[in-house]
Amino acid sequence: LATYVNTNLLEPNKNKNWSEGLYFSLENDIPEDSVITKTIGTPDTDDEIRYIHFGGTFNGHGHRMTVNLYGEENNVGLFGYLSSTGYIDSLTIGGVVKGTSNVGGFVGYCEEGTISHCQNEATIIGNNDAGGICGYASYANINGCNNAGMVLSTENKAGGIAGEANFTNIEGCTNIATIEALTLSSYSGGIVGKASNKTEINYCLNAGMVIGENKIGGIVGEAASTKINECLVACNWNS
Repeated sequence: LATYVNTNLLEPNKNKNWSEGLYFSLENDIPEDSVITKTIGTPDTDDEIRYIHFGGTFNGHGHRMTVNLYGEENNVGLFGYLSSTGYIDSLTIGGVVKGTSNVGGFVGYCEEGTISHCQNEATIIGNNDAGGICGYASYANINGCNNAGMVLSTENKAGGIAGEANFTNIEGCTNIATIEALTLSSYSGGIVGKASNKTEINYCLNAGMVIGENKIGGIVGEAASTKINECLVACNWNS
């Protein structure tokens, strides 16, 4: 699927991804010995300002896959860049996801897309904006998702669900894993590392340890112009 998405664009000017409006369905678990090693949706090497978006629907039907995604670039996850028409639903992943900035289990960079009822069990490691579900979320919707994989940011912003969220709605999500950001200028939160610009976080639970050197919180490391409603913290944090 990664090769199919990353090499097929309908529009000659590459402004629109061919996958918009298409439906992809996972009908069985992918065996652990068939590890996913390529991100779906990658930076366009011909024009680094533009990205190859995934704009379709991917329904995992509750099935599981294992990933082993290592990259030195930004936007690393099962889906590197999810656009406004992109929708990911009902999937579980395990393994390891490692990148530079915008590193998430399911999506590296989510721009107006939706991630629903997904569970991450993979270890997530990034320099900046590392999240169990999504690395960086902008105008996104994340609902009913769970993170059970350790999230580590070696420089800045780590969150159980998203490393950073702007103009984003996060609802009914849970983190039970350790979240850690290492530097003195870092943000680490059980749900989001740094939230701003009318982000809303509703009915979320954090039961994982949060570790950081600067701004840390059971739900959010730092919140600006953010609404947090009926969230529960049942964890320790350490700074």
